[in-house]
Amino acid sequence: MTVTVKSPGMAKQPWMLWEPRISTGLLGFYLLGNGADYGPKNHAGGGPDLEPIGAPVFRDGYVSCVGGSAFLDTLIADRADGSFAIVARRTSANTGSADSPIYVGNYSAGTNLGGASLYATASGSSKTTRGGALYTDSGGTVETTTVAAADAKWRLLIFRWKSGTGHKIFDLTDGVSDGKSKTTARLLSPFSFRIGGGVDTFLGSCDVCFSAIYGRSLEDAEVASTGGIVLDARQYASEFGITV
Repeated sequence: MTVTVKSPGMAKQPWMLWEPRISTGLLGFYLLGNGADYGPKNHAGGGPDLEPIGAPVFRDGYVSCVGGSAFLDTLIADRADGSFAIVARRTSANTGSADSPIYVGNYSAGTNLGGASLYATASGSSKTTRGGALYTDSGGTVETTTVAAADAKWRLLIFRWKSGTGHKIFDLTDGVSDGKSKTTARLLSPFSFRIGGGVDTFLGSCDVCFSAIYGRSLEDAEVASTGGIVLDARQYASEFGITV
């Protein structure tokens, strides 16, 4: 599956042929540095394009989002198994849920509506990046995994989850990961996944260059590989001078 994308950020080559290296289970593949006309396009083959909510700002190389008021709805429903990949950075203070961003996901503060999300959070003086998913035995509490500090630098993050197995977050920029085993089933959210904002909390801001969503849990080898989705993300981001 090869897509042709106009990229205003590439002065030397204004048109680019792009073929996602891992297409099995691919639901969403978004090149968000390509401006308002091309950034919302879903290059996963037949999937819905992104629906801007409010007024996210498309810039040369990324889109700027604010949780709750300016983000992108993927129109992709929650899945028992799945994966997110994203190149993003936090741009708000991250002192609590009012100014901590959700990079991608469908988190809601409502009881048993937590879904699956990749986000920045603050606990006291600790600022971290987390992946969270809700399970049937969690009593409405999202089970989380945590990696490096959620500073304001660009990061390549992957979060995967699998019903009856658990979930794991990877910070490919710093080379760290954290996982949690869960033998119970995933509790699905009624909300679709959003890029740059959750449903009703975590209202911070972030910039997003690239994102992909899979309807399956990526394998260790797929995440660890210097090819595949990792190379897709790094190669695309590098076109705009972003190193992850």
